[in-house]
Amino acid sequence: MEVGMDAGFARHFQSATTHRLSRRQRQKIFDQDIAPTLYASCNEVSHPSVHFLGGQPGSGKSRLRYLIQHTLENDDGNNSVAWIGIDEYRKYHPGWGELLSQEEAAAGELTNQDCWEWSLVAKNYVINRRCHVVKEGTLRNPVETLADAKDYVEAGYTAELHIIAVHEFISRYRYLHRYISEIETEGHGRYIQVIERVPCGTPASAARVRAVLSEQRNPTKINKAILLHDIDDLLGRAALVNRPQAVQEIMALRHDVEDGVPSDPDHRY
Repeated sequence: MEVGMDAGFARHFQSATTHRLSRRQRQKIFDQDIAPTLYASCNEVSHPSVHFLGGQPGSGKSRLRYLIQHTLENDDGNNSVAWIGIDEYRKYHPGWGELLSQEEAAAGELTNQDCWEWSLVAKNYVINRRCHVVKEGTLRNPVETLADAKDYVEAGYTAELHIIAVHEFISRYRYLHRYISEIETEGHGRYIQVIERVPCGTPASAARVRAVLSEQRNPTKINKAILLHDIDDLLGRAALVNRPQAVQEIMALRHDVEDGVPSDPDHRY
């Protein structure tokens, strides 16, 4: 029996192989480009802390990141905080520009491994500099996050976890809006609020986190008319920039909002 490979999968596999960097290439790029640009000016602080941000796309992690950074810098001065996030490293990948122009939808996935490897190198680099650290993620793998936090704690850091969330429909709208906005301003895009403070180490912590996340999934918190208006506006913009896949996703989101959100003018998203 002859087994063939789907042409799309073969192209995707070839791209992953072609754009994967060697360990030596990654280290050279980190030493020459990433570290001098992002971390060389980070200052040591007397009581370093690491802050893990978790939440789905469009939940507001970027705003929370800057809030935490501002708070820490108020206490310990400018350049006291290092940011570690794999999206920060994509522009340093030598294949990133080509992937965006040829395989936009897969560009993130095809560079994830190299960017993740850079995040590990960055972790050791900033620990040695003894500065505060803010790290972004979706927390899909709690065991991995706990192991990461343990490394910082053993190096003398205090660790904090910040979880943020919005309703699924709001998350979908926001990441699609971000994508279309990037297309409009840059010609390509990456296709894809603090709601409670929960103390660590208490028996009720996990239950409280689950309760808060469940509350944010309540569709009655969404103003249906406003969200549909914004979705329709985004739908027209997606059509203008000729992104049929995004158009389909936005139409699917509109259908879900129509069916899943009650009409109540008292709520805002």
